[in-house]
Amino acid sequence: MKVNIQYSIELDEIPSKVRNFLMKATQESSEIEAGIRYAVSLMDDNISIDEQLKRIDLVRRRMADVDLVLLDCSEILHGYQKALVQLREGSARSPKTAVEAGAPIPLPIDFDVEKYSEQMKSLNESIENIQFSNLAIEESYDDETRNEETEEG
Repeated sequence: MKVNIQYSIELDEIPSKVRNFLMKATQESSEIEAGIRYAVSLMDDNISIDEQLKRIDLVRRRMADVDLVLLDCSEILHGYQKALVQLREGSARSPKTAVEAGAPIPLPIDFDVEKYSEQMKSLNESIENIQFSNLAIEESYDDETRNEETEEG
């Protein structure tokens, strides 16, 4: 059973945390591809259909896990982006007005919003690459299945 958890970290730690999640998803994606190839080999070796179904189900579940990690990353980055925008807007106001309005207190002058925006952009690109990679694996598997059906038919 999957559950959502919540904990607090410093704003500048977010890109690093998301990167770690993406690296885990990348590793898992490689293992998923190997699982798909193994499922194909079971078919080539005429292993029982029950065993093939078990392996395919296992691969599907692992793909769903990767999808959840990517969804989490996406949601975290959306929140991160929103926080950066609020900080940028907050720094344009006078500190007294920001506090009175209940907005976040502006960051110190040395806070580099550009740096964090670039990191967020890079993380978003990583998410897109992983999603594209998973889609390519699925399409490759579908193509192989169609080719085998054509050869059998």
